Amino acid sequence: MYVLPSESVTRFRDTYKTVLQQVKKQPVLLLQHSQIAAVLVDPEQWNAMLEKLASIEDLEDQVAIYRHKWLTATGQIELRPLSDQEAEEWLAEDDQETAATAANSVVLSLPS
Repeated sequence: MYVLPSESVTRFRDTYKTVLQQVKKQPVLLLQHSQIAAVLVDPEQWNAMLEKLASIEDLEDQVAIYRHKWLTATGQIELRPLSDQEAEEWLAEDDQETAATAANSVVLSLPS
């Protein structure tokens, strides 16, 4: 089991320079009342994790597309055109999901 180094928030105030040097090697957990309050990660490692996550999400999308194609080709699902009302409802739901995602998202631009 991999155990990350940790530092209390109180002690971090006095040792932040040392901890920030340590973060360049591996993430550090900040503890408050013995509970994880934050994880400090080097910006390069953070960017690499975001890129990996984006790649995984792209792969999930591709798998879903090919699964749908397979189910359609093997007759396990039947395609039918949407009515105008169904199409409008589907587009409205998509717009709401996009707006909700944008409202709940924080975009970080970190130096690489």
